[in-house]
Amino acid sequence: MGVGASTARWHTLNLDGEDLDLLNLEHPDIHRRVIAEIAAGVDVYYDERWKATEHFGRLLYSRRDLVEGKTVLILGAGVGLETLVIGKLCKKLYINDLAPVSLELCEEQLNKNGIVDYVTLPGRYEEIEIPDVDLIVGCFVVYEKETREAMASLMSRTTTPLLLVNEELDAFQDLMRKTDREVERIWIDEGPTVVLLK
Repeated sequence: MGVGASTARWHTLNLDGEDLDLLNLEHPDIHRRVIAEIAAGVDVYYDERWKATEHFGRLLYSRRDLVEGKTVLILGAGVGLETLVIGKLCKKLYINDLAPVSLELCEEQLNKNGIVDYVTLPGRYEEIEIPDVDLIVGCFVVYEKETREAMASLMSRTTTPLLLVNEELDAFQDLMRKTDREVERIWIDEGPTVVLLK
């Protein structure tokens, strides 16, 4: 835990007029659980509340048509801010993550924000049974060769539209070059790349 880190379990972020209650990943109890999971060998990558996540949340509020009223699956949901924004806008939410603690924390955060119509799908996203959804969302889930291959595997099993938010890393660029899907690029000023694969 960082020096001077807040010990409050929750903090509130106002995003485009909407108050969102977010878990503090540096809270002693949460930090201990995350570190124990990593030490146990669970290959996880926890959201550190990057500004890019806030940019994406703002994009979702300005482009509600992307998720509003839809049934949405979020891959590698973790305790990310985007899960709350999507959960507030969509009709039904499915959350996936490899890490059990991450899914538990995600559920706690969703419940705290009054989002109760969701289903958890634990496991690797390239291996889970894909539910009948209108949209699949993945935020920062393609960052090296293995995750690129995992996303390519998932994409080969479904024709469901896919909204990906990512940094322009080599693995992500390679995935975009090799896809047969129509790609609509949605840019955020000074933020991550957002693409809709149709």
